[in-house]
Amino acid sequence: MSFKFFSKLILSTLLVFVFVSCEEEKFYDKDFLTNVEDQFEKENEEGADINNVIEGALMECDDALVNNTYQTHVVTVSFPAAIECEFNEAGINVDDINAAGNGPRLNGKVRARMEQNYTASLPSGSTVCDMDFNFPTQQMQYDDEVFLLLNNYVVMSSQDYSEVHPQFVNGFKINDMGFMEYKWMGDNGLYNLDYDWNLTPKYCLGLDSSDPEYNEKCFIPPTETLGQLKLDIPKADIVKLGILSRNFTNPQAQTELDFGFVTIGDNDNGDCEHSAYSFQVSVKYIQN
Repeated sequence: MSFKFFSKLILSTLLVFVFVSCEEEKFYDKDFLTNVEDQFEKENEEGADINNVIEGALMECDDALVNNTYQTHVVTVSFPAAIECEFNEAGINVDDINAAGNGPRLNGKVRARMEQNYTASLPSGSTVCDMDFNFPTQQMQYDDEVFLLLNNYVVMSSQDYSEVHPQFVNGFKINDMGFMEYKWMGDNGLYNLDYDWNLTPKYCLGLDSSDPEYNEKCFIPPTETLGQLKLDIPKADIVKLGILSRNFTNPQAQTELDFGFVTIGDNDNGDCEHSAYSFQVSVKYIQN
């Protein structure tokens, strides 16, 4: 029995709990674990440690990448154009929420969002080792802000809405793996947070703004311009995101990578709109 297969069996209790969701939900409608290591150790006996699973996956991936024993799956991720937010036009108060989960318009507060998702499938028993994001040059149009998600974690956003910024003490949670968890309503959700241009800088997972090559690895063109997104997530973070994929612990089911695209708005006509976006992701993976 290989290390990876044994590790996946150990992880099953935790990750099945995390990822069970209804078919009709676009995004996971639940509180995500904010202390991954503690929860993992609590629900698994005999000294189980999620860090050992990550370490084992990193070692196997390093070996596969060095020896060219990995496989590659190219995914074309597409999100159709969105017109505008579906605000609650009949609402007045902050807790007046419509069927779309949005509130009434209010300048300077995030009150509505448009969520889209795209699921890519890998063969069962897959461990993701790396991803190359290939964005074409295209007309950029979005309003007000845009978020790119993978497995419900923010991998890129035009502003950083995490709790690390004083403006957003109730912003997105950062978990023990250093990942920013997307959430719309409730504690640490986007709804009703402050909005203005350039409140915080852009965000890309695992990248440091002090890096001289930061803008070559993390770039979001301004809206209403012709440009090219750039995203170069460190390999170690890709492996961790892969471990958090749906069905990672189920050797009988395909591993699913859930991509998400979110736009938000406060009060204007045209908020939440974005042009159609399509890009390719080259996924390098190994199988048990």
